[in-house]
Amino acid sequence: MGNTLPLTSKFRAQTKALPAFSLSDHNRVRRSLDTLMGPEGMLLGFIGDIWRPISINRILTMQKEASKLAARGISVAIVIRGRVNT
Repeated sequence: MGNTLPLTSKFRAQTKALPAFSLSDHNRVRRSLDTLMGPEGMLLGFIGDIWRPISINRILTMQKEASKLAARGISVAIVIRGRVNT
């Protein structure tokens, strides 16, 4: 998938702590970093325009890998710019 880095201890060492935040999900339920974080961390993706082909590809790839990461205690979340459409 292009410029994706493998999940290694070297990569983890380069990450920084996120500040506390909360956002509404697609059901307008507020989610905080604490409620999203898995026991071993979280893969947090940021998507600008959801309908761009590259964005669709990234979303589908994250969805495909989510169960593998969940088995390792890592949750997956995507933050999409824009309004909630329900």
